[in-house]
Amino acid sequence: LRCVSPLLAATLLAVEVSFNGLDFTGSGVLFDVAAFSITGVSPSHGPVAGGTPLAVHLDSLPQGVPLFCRFGTAAFTQLVAAVPTPNGTVVQCQTPSHPAGAVAFNLLAIDATAGAAAEFVYVPEVQMVSTIPHRALQAALTPVFVHGANFANSSTLGCAFGTMRTNEIGR
Repeated sequence: LRCVSPLLAATLLAVEVSFNGLDFTGSGVLFDVAAFSITGVSPSHGPVAGGTPLAVHLDSLPQGVPLFCRFGTAAFTQLVAAVPTPNGTVVQCQTPSHPAGAVAFNLLAIDATAGAAAEFVYVPEVQMVSTIPHRALQAALTPVFVHGANFANSSTLGCAFGTMRTNEIGR
């Protein structure tokens, strides 16, 4: 079962599974939604050939969430892995090559991806064991893999992140 978390504020909340959209598991498996803001980048400029180590200063560093630096928008977007520094609130990216001019810069988490007939089927109780990942960034629609048993194929198979419900998007 794979569900996408809705846009959530930073919080720790339970994720549950339902096979009919009404009855949800009561497993209490927790999902951590992390938030951070960029407080500065240095240096503010570098050569078109790239290779400049860019320090990205954050108000907090989400643990266990792979981060990437995005340089540019639309047709000329490049992603570079962000490497945490010993400071704890700074990540470092090496700038890629790029034509001259100002470009947008973002720090983001990657791996965000964003029936009709009626019948009634009795199924065994859904069991939920864990989620992968166990946390996500605040402004990310994060694919969440739910591990458990008795996930019945149904158009209403989905998850609840706290009180917000989402439908299954694949297995």
